[in-house]
Amino acid sequence: MTSIESVTLDVAASRKFYVDRGLAVAKSFSRMYVEFAAGPGPVKPALHRRRALAKDAGVSPDGTGSHRLMICGGAGRRAGAPAAADHRRRPD
Repeated sequence: MTSIESVTLDVAASRKFYVDRGLAVAKSFSRMYVEFAAGPGPVKPALHRRRALAKDAGVSPDGTGSHRLMICGGAGRRAGAPAAADHRRRPD
């Protein structure tokens, strides 16, 4: 099982956002952490506050690099997704 740990400024609001979209909560620790139930695949999503995740990772919570992450998979493009969503280089 792979855990995708994401950072949020407001765990409670983010939890509500994902629960409203159908994710089930597996574990929750007040406003500090929420782990969602794993679906049929090998990924288990979770949300932390920035300082807590930085502590777990052993890095500064201030960070020095990009605060963005893009996860891509090989499942192909969704029907109706804009062509710009396909970021792979196409042959000329």
